[in-house]
Amino acid sequence: MKYLLLLILVFNFSFINAQTFYENKGQVSDFNRQSHKEVQFYANLRNTTVFFQNNKLVYSFLKPSKVDEKLRNTNMKAYDKALRNRKGIFYRMDMVFEGANEQSKIQKGRVNQGVTHFYLGEDRIVKNVHSYKTILYKNIYPNIDILFHSTKKGLKYDIILNKGASIDAIKIAFDGAKLSLNNNKLKIMTKYDTLNENIPLSFIDGDKNRKVDVKYILNNDGTIGFKMKKPIIDFSSITIDPVLEWGTYFNYTPSGGGGFGGPVDYITNYLDADGNFYSYMQVLNTVATFPIVNPGGAFTGSISGNNDLYIAKFSANRTLVWSAYLGGTGYDSKGFGTTDIAVQGSILHLTGEQITSGAPFTNGGGYYQNTANRNFWARFNKNTGQLLHLTSLSSGYAPSIAVSGNGKVVIVNDAYDFNNLPILNRSGAFNQGTNGGIKIWDYSCLMLLTIKYGERF
Repeated sequence: MKYLLLLILVFNFSFINAQTFYENKGQVSDFNRQSHKEVQFYANLRNTTVFFQNNKLVYSFLKPSKVDEKLRNTNMKAYDKALRNRKGIFYRMDMVFEGANEQSKIQKGRVNQGVTHFYLGEDRIVKNVHSYKTILYKNIYPNIDILFHSTKKGLKYDIILNKGASIDAIKIAFDGAKLSLNNNKLKIMTKYDTLNENIPLSFIDGDKNRKVDVKYILNNDGTIGFKMKKPIIDFSSITIDPVLEWGTYFNYTPSGGGGFGGPVDYITNYLDADGNFYSYMQVLNTVATFPIVNPGGAFTGSISGNNDLYIAKFSANRTLVWSAYLGGTGYDSKGFGTTDIAVQGSILHLTGEQITSGAPFTNGGGYYQNTANRNFWARFNKNTGQLLHLTSLSSGYAPSIAVSGNGKVVIVNDAYDFNNLPILNRSGAFNQGTNGGIKIWDYSCLMLLTIKYGERF
């Protein structure tokens, strides 16, 4: 009989390493506290736990209820109580290797340092649990192995065809999800979220320069398989390298009509070196329900005026970390820029075409003015969403930004004949005092070397 859900009692501990696989020595149980020895390993990601059994993976997704984040600034005691009492909905999806060897054992990879002890209550203690960097399904199909490991982008697996293997033997079912296949991209739609998977690279004998053209196929029975465009006969191993990615709709509820280009426009997306994903856009006030999550103290919590800016940060596993509106009482504009967002260290930089009166101008050190209806430059703590610096710049258009590894900032701005931009001559640099089109400002020569939290520029 298929159990409803697996519960692991370390599920709520945020320090659990998402890039490791824990051996089950009896600490995995369901809501009835019944142990599930069929689970050999498990991995924790944010709001998701993956349980590894002989011939399948069980995904347990948790969607917690929302907590009023405004309480953080008004009533911390009530906020803590709301966190303790919030409820959640669990969703389950099984990734099943159809026709696989049910007697196969999962082999341990390289062991991590240290062990973990689990105190489960009622004198139940499980000690000395090891964790591993990788796990391997050995001969899950004849001469076929599946290697699981984790990256900053999430869980990853490689299908390894050893000599004598048949690619036709691989059939993977997703129980609890709907599938669609388009242009060799697999979309896995669950009640919790939508996962995307694609095959960026398949190769022979561990050599990524010896590429193999491998495609997904959707079988008549609903399972997913693989097909080589050109069969390979002479090989020691072929590695199929799918990448499980993330995708979802980001919904809003319009309360009226849209405007030029629609109620959401001029979207710029950015991926930093840690795998965090940022989406930066401008929205009309008809957008009523974009989520506000953990906004920094100086952020605008709701749309003010008829058009505001909106910024959202997603972690490497695509959990929404923080999001908020930014703007004043008028028409705040991001503009046409596609390089108007940058990250350096713990600082997120944004530029935009117009910031209006009532915006949360903030002098965090360096060049600063608070003149409304001009383009602007903002700095945030990328981890917390706190606004560190917001200054207006000039009367130009379409600013873009670049930040060096040591924190020097360059902003480039379009300018018409009627625009008046501040000019600062610098010895040894290119200096042009007349308006000939584009002006380049190097703010590293103007701003303070040290700002909040010791971030250097």
